Amino acid sequence: MDLDLSVIEASETKVKLRMRPSERLNRHGDMVSGQALMAAADTAMVVAVFCACGEFTPCSTVDMSSSFLKPATNVDLIVTARLIRKGRTLVFVRSEIVSSKDDKAVLSATGTYALPGGS
Repeated sequence: MDLDLSVIEASETKVKLRMRPSERLNRHGDMVSGQALMAAADTAMVVAVFCACGEFTPCSTVDMSSSFLKPATNVDLIVTARLIRKGRTLVFVRSEIVSSKDDKAVLSATGTYALPGGS
């Protein structure tokens, strides 16, 4: 709820979400906290897993690696997740968060998700 994410686009290979600014997510200096950025990237990647599977599928984050590229303050953020590869038990996804103000990257992340029982 606090992330205030809304779907812009969703397909089998790509998900795009919008995250609106919120004081509840900011840290010192009105910058969006790293935890909020990682949560938004993880959420977009999990939605990408669901879209790749064609339905809600239980999954768990196995690994997530993030690079913080620039601070974001008081701006809508666009969170895009793209499917890299879907296997029987693992799904690999890449996510990028950009500022809607200047289209510059704020965060880049990759994630690996386990599909229990294989889907």
